[in-house]
Amino acid sequence: YHSGTVYAIGTSSAVAFDALTGAVLWTQTSNLNNGDGVIVFDSLNGNIVFKGMGPTIYALDASAGAIRWQHPLGDWQQAGNPASIAVGYNHVYVPNSNGTVVALRADTGARDWSVNVTDGGEMGPVATVCGVLVASVYSESRVYGLDPATGATHWSLSVDTNMQPPRRGRGFVHGVL
Repeated sequence: YHSGTVYAIGTSSAVAFDALTGAVLWTQTSNLNNGDGVIVFDSLNGNIVFKGMGPTIYALDASAGAIRWQHPLGDWQQAGNPASIAVGYNHVYVPNSNGTVVALRADTGARDWSVNVTDGGEMGPVATVCGVLVASVYSESRVYGLDPATGATHWSLSVDTNMQPPRRGRGFVHGVL
């Protein structure tokens, strides 16, 4: 949801509709393979971004639905259920099940960096909070604070990662560390 528009993805399409009237504003069906992907809004670039069921990240123009970019991630395995994506600092961050986080440029989809947070540990969701990319690793019961521009580790904490990870909403952070 953003500024009165609801964005949704289905088994083979993305759609935007007016929250008050239900009127469909646009539909995109071009080879999306977006089954159970998670959708996020990139307010800096005016995109909706989501990970499809296949290892591809898509960005659609939020106002018209046109595909702005797509980035295949090869044999990528998404983390969590549903898949996790965070958008912030002009990047799209995606964790995978082998302990790596990749950062794509939010404006072009180009890979900026990737970092191995853990050696094969099970990654949980990622979130951008207060200038830090927070990444959780379930198999280690650890949370890492990464530099969102480079992926360098600022800090790590041993925690009970069965708690809900922090997530941003309407200018404040939900969750407890």
